[in-house]
Amino acid sequence: MLGYGSERLLRHMIRTGDLKRCVLQVGKRGIRLLRKALIEELQARH
Repeated sequence: MLGYGSERLLRHMIRTGDLKRCVLQVGKRGIRLLRKALIEELQARH
């Protein structure tokens, strides 16, 4: 995956709303993570 924890954990954090800014909706069901925003959001949590 991205090397920032497990994909399962990232999916859980997205579902629960812990990660917001880094998530881009792509099409109807797909999502894309903005790597720079993801790193910033994860660092802000610690």
